[in-house]
Amino acid sequence: MSSILLIQSDPRAAARLIDTLNDDARYAVCGSVASIEAARRALATRRPDLLISDLRVCDGSLHELLPSLRPGHPHVLATAASMADPHILHALRSGVDGFIAASAHRDEAIETIRIVLAGGSPISPEIARKLLALHAVTAPLRDDPLDRMDRTVLEWSSHGYRLHEVAHGLGITTIEIALRIRGIYRRLRVAATQPEAPQRVA
Repeated sequence: MSSILLIQSDPRAAARLIDTLNDDARYAVCGSVASIEAARRALATRRPDLLISDLRVCDGSLHELLPSLRPGHPHVLATAASMADPHILHALRSGVDGFIAASAHRDEAIETIRIVLAGGSPISPEIARKLLALHAVTAPLRDDPLDRMDRTVLEWSSHGYRLHEVAHGLGITTIEIALRIRGIYRRLRVAATQPEAPQRVA
């Protein structure tokens, strides 16, 4: 059973998530808090497998908490009112493993949680388009961090194809696509934060 800590500013949203998770025997909610400070206190005594957090809460942003987490543990899934939220790309650069819309259907939420706990990442058309735009900026500056299949995954996802549809089209499994997306997030995160190579003086 995987343990999950919620960081949710809206009590109603937290209650919906708790109901969703309590209906699935694979997951257990080990706590629900509404602030970054409360999350730090909870994490001092608990080791959840997954955090599901709002991008922003009353006393700060999720990215302020991420540096204090042990690398790779717990997994982090951010909730956002919209996948067009301008803070999403910054959260990805900070180490978030994936996103889920606050309005997501119960089955969609559970599937996203399953993918993230398996080491993969979900993607939405909006995020795929953001990453393609980021790649267009970073790739000419240094070695291209993405291979041809990575770019295909982003392009198909940007057009609205779901993970299983992309997987079917490429002849691989859905979890393989999800793992590749996690790798894309990591590589573009590094590419976006590395300093540019110095210009050669003629």
